[in-house]
Amino acid sequence: IRQLRALYWLPRATETELHHTYRGVTISTVTVHRTVGFTCCMVLRLAVVVFLGYAGAKWLVDTQNLEELLLNCTALTFVLQIDEVLFRSLGPMRFQSLVKHLEPLTFTHPSKGWNP
Repeated sequence: IRQLRALYWLPRATETELHHTYRGVTISTVTVHRTVGFTCCMVLRLAVVVFLGYAGAKWLVDTQNLEELLLNCTALTFVLQIDEVLFRSLGPMRFQSLVKHLEPLTFTHPSKGWNP
C-alpha cells in the first residue's frame, strides 16, 4: 500500500525519469502508463499472495504426518519464492542492477508534511 501511495504522489510526465545519486537511483517522475501497469501488477500480486496463503495453509493443515508436513512446507516455500529465483536467473543483468540500487519510494503528504 505504501508503494502505491508513494507512486501516486510522484509527479506525472511524458517520460519516467531516473536520477543517479551517491546513494543509488531515485525516480523523480513517472508516466501514467507505468502507474497503471504498476497498480495492476500490485493488485495481481496481492491476489496471488492471498490465494497461495489460504490454499497453502489449508494444504498444510490437512497434512497427516511430520514427514509429509516438512516436504509440503518445502514445496510451498519453493512456490512462494519462484518469482525471485526466475528474476535472478533469467532477468537482464542491467535491470537486476537497477532494481538492486533503486531507492525506496517515500510518501510525504504535501499539505501535512508527514511520512507514514
